[in-house]
Parts: sequence; C-alpha cells; structure tokens
Amino acid sequence: MHKSFLILLCCSLPVLAAAENRPATPADQEQIERLDRQVEKLGFGPLGPDHYALSKARAWLALALDEYHETERSGIV
Repeated sequence: MHKSFLILLCCSLPVLAAAENRPATPADQEQIERLDRQVEKLGFGPLGPDHYALSKARAWLALALDEYHETERSGIV
C-alpha cells in the first residue's frame, strides 16, 4: 500500500508541475500541505524518514510551496 502510494505521488508531482499556467489559489496551498502531511506519515512508517522517494517528494513539495509563496505564475504550483 505505501509503496504504491509513494510511486503514484512521485509520478504525479512532475505532471502537476507542468499544469496549466494559472494564478495560485489558497486551494493549491491546502493541497500542497495535505500531500506534505501524507509524506510525513509515510516517513514514520516502514519506509523510514531517509527513504529516497520520500526525500524526492519532500523536495518537490518544498519547491511547490516556495513558488506558491513567491506568487510564481509559471504553472509550477
């Protein structure tokens, strides 16, 4: 279960990054934070906090959150 979710998450983040070019909304921030909480829960599970895919997911989510707060309009968020 955890591995399939993690694979889905890692595969969907680049697709989300290439989404349409529209202004970021508060709903985008909520989605980023929700995904971040899910990744954190996985880190406490059997995968462990230093798992490569979890680290990669955290990096994508950190980028998305930074771009959200910088009001980036390139579609990354």
